[in-house]
Amino acid sequence: FINFKSKSMKKIFTLIAAALMTVGVNAQDYVLQGGDNATYATATGDFVTPIGKNPGETITNPSSFTCTTAPGITCYMLAAGKAFSNGAYVTYGGTEMRTFKLSNGAPTEIDLPEGVTISKVEFIGYSNDASNDTWIAQMGMMVDGVYQDVYTNDGSKDLITVRKEHIVKDESNRDVCDVEPGVITIDNLSLSGKVFLKNGGKQPCFVINLYKGDATGINGIVSESSKNENAPVYNLAGQRVSKDAKGILIKNGKKIIK
Repeated sequence: FINFKSKSMKKIFTLIAAALMTVGVNAQDYVLQGGDNATYATATGDFVTPIGKNPGETITNPSSFTCTTAPGITCYMLAAGKAFSNGAYVTYGGTEMRTFKLSNGAPTEIDLPEGVTISKVEFIGYSNDASNDTWIAQMGMMVDGVYQDVYTNDGSKDLITVRKEHIVKDESNRDVCDVEPGVITIDNLSLSGKVFLKNGGKQPCFVINLYKGDATGINGIVSESSKNENAPVYNLAGQRVSKDAKGILIKNGKKIIK
């Protein structure tokens, strides 16, 4: 039996209830896709990429991309002379969507709305190359002005093997994928602010689903004990906080309650 009259127990269940409310509100996704949903333009100003061939490289007036199905989110192609463009249509989960094309190996910056935390990312699409697969080689975020990886892949896992030969013309002369698209799912995340990713392989064409909050429910919340007691601690906005901070925090990539 649980004594709900205990002040400590009341406090714990209040925090859990708050966590569940947060999950309920945030368990929603943004869809980054091309076609009529997308606006491709040139951004103004200098952007610094923390990843890629030359970390710290400044890109002036890069290509930008916004999407009506992802209000408040803007993407930037951090490579000189490169630009986003439309890809073929894919059907996933019974829904037809149009992919957009990233640049080979060029970092992409995704600016999330203030206060939004992303717990899961899906990359849905194909490689627009007849001979090579594609994958996500690196993904991370800025924390206190320092880039931190949350995912890396040397090409030995999570490959999208659907290639250009599966892109055909339909009766309306549209480019469509005639098989189920490839999917890469990266979860157990806590991404906020400026997120960066870089593809491996060739010719990535994706729809990107961004899931807010903890898409799997309260399972993402763990006790204070962790594999690295000296790991830095962050709040749900991705800001580094004192190890004495209270509430729902992020440590070792997991949610904890203090």
